[in-house]
Amino acid sequence: MGKRRFVKKKVMQNNIRSTDLVARLGGDEFVVALPETGAEEAPVVVAKLRESLGEIMAAEEWPVTFSVGVVTCVWPNCSWHEILGRADAIMYKVKAETKDGILYETVGGIPQEG
Repeated sequence: MGKRRFVKKKVMQNNIRSTDLVARLGGDEFVVALPETGAEEAPVVVAKLRESLGEIMAAEEWPVTFSVGVVTCVWPNCSWHEILGRADAIMYKVKAETKDGILYETVGGIPQEG
């Protein structure tokens, strides 16, 4: 399992910008922080990561599925705690429903007066 985690992290690091961050949360769970990436760009980045990871997992004959929770934060009204909490919650929703999929959510933003 250790080699698989290392390979996943390396593949992710090789497919993001130098300003982005990949960190392992535990087990086979990773966070990829993409500062200044909006809700429109996030699916493009996630698709690229998923494709690259899928290719290496298939080449190594590792049976892997990808449960992904993507949270776009609209500053200034969200914290890292909120972002990670929401991403974790929607990732587990994917795991419970399909075990291989992506859910997107946007949090924060300036409250609208109405």
